[in-house]
Amino acid sequence: MSTQTPQELDISIGRIFLDLTNPRFEAVQSEEQAIKVLCEDEDVYPLASDIVSEKSLNPLERVALVATGPKPSNPSRQNYTVIEGNRRICALKLLIDPELAPANLRKRFMKLSEQWDPIKSVRSVVFKSEDDVKVWLKRMHEGLLGGIGRKSWNADQKQRFSGSAKNQAAQDLLDYFEEKNLITKKQRLGKLTTVQRFVTKDLFKEHFGIESPPGEDLQRTRVTEEFDKISKTFIEDLLGGVLVNSRMNKKEINDYARKLIQRVEVSEKKIDPEPLRAIPNLKRTRRKPKPNSPKPPKHLVYSDGINKALKEFKNTKLQSLYASLVNIELTDHTPILSVGLWSFIETATACAGRNEANDFGGFLSKHRMEGYGIKGRENQKAITSAIRRIQEFGNQTKHHSSSAAFNGQQLNNDLECLEVLIVGILSDAVGRKSGNNINP
Repeated sequence: MSTQTPQELDISIGRIFLDLTNPRFEAVQSEEQAIKVLCEDEDVYPLASDIVSEKSLNPLERVALVATGPKPSNPSRQNYTVIEGNRRICALKLLIDPELAPANLRKRFMKLSEQWDPIKSVRSVVFKSEDDVKVWLKRMHEGLLGGIGRKSWNADQKQRFSGSAKNQAAQDLLDYFEEKNLITKKQRLGKLTTVQRFVTKDLFKEHFGIESPPGEDLQRTRVTEEFDKISKTFIEDLLGGVLVNSRMNKKEINDYARKLIQRVEVSEKKIDPEPLRAIPNLKRTRRKPKPNSPKPPKHLVYSDGINKALKEFKNTKLQSLYASLVNIELTDHTPILSVGLWSFIETATACAGRNEANDFGGFLSKHRMEGYGIKGRENQKAITSAIRRIQEFGNQTKHHSSSAAFNGQQLNNDLECLEVLIVGILSDAVGRKSGNNINP
């Protein structure tokens, strides 16, 4: 390698020529051919568009040149060949003279050229020979090379640099896991996009106990002890790569969230949102804390008690109906869910001995509710009101030409109110199978 220090000079673009033996393509015979190949295979147009948009080349990168041809008496008339920066020089040439572009891109380069404030020269590093440049090209283009080459950012590092809202919640959660010694720096590599896939699902956030308000740090809605128990199990599944992976769709993630809570055995108790991490992300705008208004539910409430009772009863229709009820998004599908919930309760009461001539509102008498363990006038009154609404909304939605149930929040509240009753109905159905009726 030459010991001569390369020079930094401003070189006129008209004196710079593309490398016809550029490693990006097989050797060509003319600059016209080099332009064609670069435009077809090396994304020159998007680069040119970016140059126009930013009104500049990237100041962090220099073009590397080698003088070619005889040395003229006037240095300003020296010609040069590009050794590093062929795409950039090609883009500049086409912005100066769009007629040089391949026919299919000519009009597009003409439009770009009209918006452009021309750059007439570029700051370049001029080397004595091509061999003097090669050692540096190797470090730029041949990977890490044991640490001496350019090291690309991984997904976590890109997220820290860009601060993109898209991955911020996943980044915060992984940082928390690492602070809690649930995952190491090495283990978390390549996991950002998988975690991001999960934390964008409302049902997963609800069960896990996290909220990600725009412009604020990640928050938790569970006490620390329970949150850390869930976190530990989730990390084990994430590192295992089977129960948690980047190929899972929304339904699979929702199913996983429910099973995760069952496996960890935490309570359904939630707390007011609290910052997840002790050290806030100072890059983001902090808002003054305000009371959090309850958000409308996005799914009908899931009950582990109802699910266990369904498994014990082993009725495929009821299990299928319940799975649909708690998986379908409530906001956009309230009418169909009101009919589905009506059908679910009607089927369950039929299994518990309801005569087909009676509706389930009449079947669920005060005496029967007491048999299911529901005592007290106010409790029975609340349940009776919920049953009446479900019955009326379901019938109207099914039969009327325009009247339908659209109040998803009320439907969710009614199902939540009926949890004990539904478990009682299913237990009664199980008893009838074995001849041990709760309400003969």
